[in-house]
Amino acid sequence: MLNRMMIQILRQWSENPATNPFPVAHMPDNLTEALKAAAEGKITLNDPVKTPEGFRGKIG
Repeated sequence: MLNRMMIQILRQWSENPATNPFPVAHMPDNLTEALKAAAEGKITLNDPVKTPEGFRGKIG
């Protein structure tokens, strides 16, 4: 049975998420140490995701 909730779930599943991925590729043991390493240039952080035009903070 297809209802509004199922349509919304399918829509969100097929679209790219509008949120940022985690700042590094793999979860570090200590986030504070990872941020210090990024400040020193030892690791690189992911860039923020660009906000789609007309985005008002609600998915869907």
